[in-house]
Amino acid sequence: MPELLAALPQPPLHIEMPQTEELLFTIAGTVPTVALVVLGIRHLSTGRGPLLLWCLLGGLLASLYEPFVDVMGLVYLPENGSMGTFTLLDREMPLFVPLIYPWYVGGLAYLTFRLLERGIDRKGLFKLWVAFAAVDWLLEVPAVVTDVYAYYGNAPFDVWGHPMWWGFMHSLVAIAGGAVIYALRHHLRGAAVALVAPILFMTDGAVNAGVGYPTHAALNADASYWATYPASLVTLGLGAIVIWLIGAVVGREPGTPVPDAAGVADPTTSAPPPVPTSVVDADRAPAGVSGD
Repeated sequence: MPELLAALPQPPLHIEMPQTEELLFTIAGTVPTVALVVLGIRHLSTGRGPLLLWCLLGGLLASLYEPFVDVMGLVYLPENGSMGTFTLLDREMPLFVPLIYPWYVGGLAYLTFRLLERGIDRKGLFKLWVAFAAVDWLLEVPAVVTDVYAYYGNAPFDVWGHPMWWGFMHSLVAIAGGAVIYALRHHLRGAAVALVAPILFMTDGAVNAGVGYPTHAALNADASYWATYPASLVTLGLGAIVIWLIGAVVGREPGTPVPDAAGVADPTTSAPPPVPTSVVDADRAPAGVSGD
């Protein structure tokens, strides 16, 4: 493994973690997670079910991928002076990684699930993808400009030190995860709802490996911008295909009425839909989720 890592573009190992900035970033990044945990406990205590909590756990598990995407995507989280947690691929992860992932992956996946429940269409999913990418940019830029972490290599679409293709990759993980949960919602009842956590874990790995491959390959070939920019455009194109497919499979068809969004319950505690009487009816079968 050390020989393999040595063959890849090397990170700026000499930089140190600015401790005050790291602490502020960690606190700010933890607030949404704490708020969602409280909300998830409230959902559980009021009979709305544990779906949100399982999504947050899935986001936490997805943080185990961070060392892999850091190595492949050429981003370095300084280890000298940081509040370290776990180490993989010779990369020690700061505390903010497992504290931010629950809300960014799990929380946004849950939001995607709810929007699909309320009838978001394909156009809305593309807008959501852009919105989530903007959230990623707003989250990461303060950390990058204060040297809490750094991108290196010939990263394409760099805006204030943050390569924008990363934001579209990250946001795609949450949307794809929420879509998979929505597609399987009638199977995730009772104890099966616990499968939400590994579903989000696997979705994170699948999206980063499949959609991110062209850009990861170009970056780790130490290629010039003439290669990394086209590669990132291929990655964005693959991401757009994923969004289109999600819209085609689980999104609301354009022109169809938006379902009543007044109080949607956790589908893991709701009755399953009626069995359709024909293939045509199957496409129009109600979602089987009752009011809160």
